[in-house]
Amino acid sequence: MSRGPQDPPISAGGSLGALDAEGRSPHERPPPPRLAILVLGCRLPEYDRCIRAIRSTWGARPPADVDVLYLYGRPISSGQEGVDLSPVMGRAEPDLEENEAVRLGDLILCGTGDVYADQVDGILRKRLLAFTALADGGEYDFVYNVCAASYVDVQEMRRY
Repeated sequence: MSRGPQDPPISAGGSLGALDAEGRSPHERPPPPRLAILVLGCRLPEYDRCIRAIRSTWGARPPADVDVLYLYGRPISSGQEGVDLSPVMGRAEPDLEENEAVRLGDLILCGTGDVYADQVDGILRKRLLAFTALADGGEYDFVYNVCAASYVDVQEMRRY
């Protein structure tokens, strides 16, 4: 018996089976959703301490379906003491155009001010640039944004 192009698929057991939009059987489990936890960083020393605490606690070993990403703007130009991120990147910092965003490992660097004194709307711009970059990449199902002083129970977040 030959099957026509519009006949429903037949499973290995010979019964009719339906596939979802991705071509999976309803009995197959979909892959877990990909989650990005976006930590709003800042180059000021007090924020650097918070980021180091995250890197050594809840952000140290996220599950395979979770990425913890740290968000920064340009180096501080207003005369305040700022943290150099090149040791974390393992390379010199790139020169970013205004409103450009680039991901380097677990960092997202944005072409906007990092502190209020450099750009009044820098915090908002950093977030919007990062959200745009992550959405354009299509890698994540969910993006959760937190500040550097936050604690995230990553396992509980995944269950939710």
